Parts: sequence; structure tokens; C-alpha cells
Amino acid sequence: MPTRQVSNGNVTLWWVTSIATPAAPTAAEINAGLNISEAVAWNNFELGSSGSADVDDRSIVDVGNAISRGFPDFSATLDFFREKYATDSSSIYQQAFQLFKTAGLNGYLVVRYGQRLPDVVATAGDIVSVYKFVTDYIADDTEGEDSVKFEVSFLPQGVLFEHVLVKLATPVDATPATITVAVGALAQITATVGSYNYTAAATYSSSDTTKATVSSTGIVKGIATGSATITVSYAGATGTDTVVVTVS
Repeated sequence: MPTRQVSNGNVTLWWVTSIATPAAPTAAEINAGLNISEAVAWNNFELGSSGSADVDDRSIVDVGNAISRGFPDFSATLDFFREKYATDSSSIYQQAFQLFKTAGLNGYLVVRYGQRLPDVVATAGDIVSVYKFVTDYIADDTEGEDSVKFEVSFLPQGVLFEHVLVKLATPVDATPATITVAVGALAQITATVGSYNYTAAATYSSSDTTKATVSSTGIVKGIATGSATITVSYAGATGTDTVVVTVS
């Protein structure tokens, strides 16, 4: 019978200062950040994205109806519990307050949903979403008998990678290893990393596009008689793989 997983207790959040490749963060980079999960309240929890807005703000020299792309439309608002004993610097509540109390902080929110629980560390092969943010403002959020909390809003900074692989020390696996196609015919390459299929997210290149081309989703097309080597890579893998294409 199908089962569902509730969110409460099954979401892990880190604030990370530096990630070299947001599309493929390493476990070491994530774990060097601060795990803020315990300090975050569900109240006012907001973390999401949608399409970018259009900006209809033309210059007098623009030709016609020039419309440009606005900022990426993703945002976050998080409420954090306050520490009762503000002198306890080891408390995650106090650490979170000291971290976010000043606006203009640059960093990444890394979110992992429902994996490796109750493990609090990131591990190679996890699936995470990476959002780059700058903190906007902090405000107290205390009402009645609720816990004493503070609210942090974040500004989008143009980097969002959803459901990416925490980098593995294994190469991408491209199949089949060899392909034979006729001129004008098509064939599909499949790219996997570990147990995950990343065919649509991998990067492909042909050694000789006069013989065979390859699309961004791994579709090979025979162009002329001969051979070419397709190199397949993925940011979350360490190492590439190749497919030899023969066009007959």
C-alpha cells in the first residue's frame, strides 16, 4: 500500500558560506556549514521558486517592445527559535541568532528532504537543493504564548539548483558503450551516476560533429559515414565516460 512521508522532522537545512560548484556541492562543503534545522520553526517556513518576472522598463533607444528578464523569482523566509540563555554560545539557537542578526549575509541554503534520517550530516550521493541568498532583514516574531522567535527574510541572488547530487567519487556511466547508426538515424545515450538517471542533466560532446552530433539530452544523430567519440560528463560525478559511435 502506498505510504507518505510527513515533512515534520524530515527536512535538513544547512547554511553554507562557500560552495565551489552549486550544481554539485561536496559533502565536505555542506558539512563545513551550520546545520540550522533544529533552530528553524515551521511557522512562516517559506522556501520556493517560480519563473522569472518580465521587466517592461524600456530605454528611449530600445526598439519596439523590449522586455527583459527580471530577477529569478525564488525566495525564503525562515523563523528561528531564540535561546532562553543567551550566554550559551554552544546552543544552535544562539549560533543561528549570531549568524543571521546582521543583514547582508551572503551564503547558500542547502536543503535535503527525507533522506538519511536521523543523520545530521550530508553524504555523497544525497539529493539536495541549493539556493544562493543574501539575508534581507531580521525581525522579532513573538506573540502570546508562542516561543520567542526571530524572522529572517532572504533576497534571491540568481543561483538555484534543485534536486542535485552531492558529489560522488565515481564517474558517470554512459550506455551503451558503442553505437552503430545509419546516416540520418538517431540513437539514445543513457547517463547514470550511482543509482540515479541523469540523462537529461548530463553534458555531451562529440569529437567529430561532421560524423555524428549529440543533443543536450544524449540523442546521437548520424551525419556522415565514419566514427566519433561522445564524451559524457555530469557535475555530480568525478570522471567522465565515452561512447564510440560508428556511422554507416
